[in-house]
Amino acid sequence: MFTPIGFYAAATGGGSIITDNLEQWMDVVAAGGSESTALTDASGNGRNLTNNGISWDAANSWFYLSSNSNYLLGIDSNYRLPNIGGTADWALEMWVRAQDVSAADAALYGNRTSGFTDNWFTLNVRDELDYGCALKSGGEVGSLNGTVYDDEWILINMSNDSSTTTCYLTTNGVREASFDTSTLGTIDRAVDVQLIGPRQTSTMYFVDAQFGSYRIYSKHFTEEECLNNFNAEKSHFGL
Repeated sequence: MFTPIGFYAAATGGGSIITDNLEQWMDVVAAGGSESTALTDASGNGRNLTNNGISWDAANSWFYLSSNSNYLLGIDSNYRLPNIGGTADWALEMWVRAQDVSAADAALYGNRTSGFTDNWFTLNVRDELDYGCALKSGGEVGSLNGTVYDDEWILINMSNDSSTTTCYLTTNGVREASFDTSTLGTIDRAVDVQLIGPRQTSTMYFVDAQFGSYRIYSKHFTEEECLNNFNAEKSHFGL
């Protein structure tokens, strides 16, 4: 595995993105208005992403949906951590500005072992941002009740600490909630992480929203590290 050394200087001059144990990076900030550049894995690992019908705003360098009613639209990461679960260190983060969601529920990213009712993790947006979930054999492991963010850019980080089997939801560098992942099994189905409306159920889609950089790490993120990445890219999103 190739991992960039040290830190990456963000294009907007707001600091540096952490690259230790960085597995995949959809970098809209450095894309320069090019969708193909944004979808080319900026981590150096060659795990390029695939756009499945999401519109690209070249003027602002981000993806967006407007008046959407199709849960099949999304971005395929073409990658998943092979040992994601409660006993592994991992972190996923993505910029999102949600304005309208379907049935007050839309999935930002997620993966699963088999069926929707058996051993899966996802980060959902409900009323802009409300909760993230993880299940095993139909039993809920955790539900995170976060702050509602109405029509504003936020960087959401969902990260598991294997030493304590605790998953944290951090928004804009501030931890909002956590849950116990000790009973969460390994997500071992050979299916890529799906972004922006993972195909969990047909009612989980965004109607109007914008989407920015996405990263997946094989490490746990502290609150300080989450804040670091937020500061590194926030100026691109007008913050």
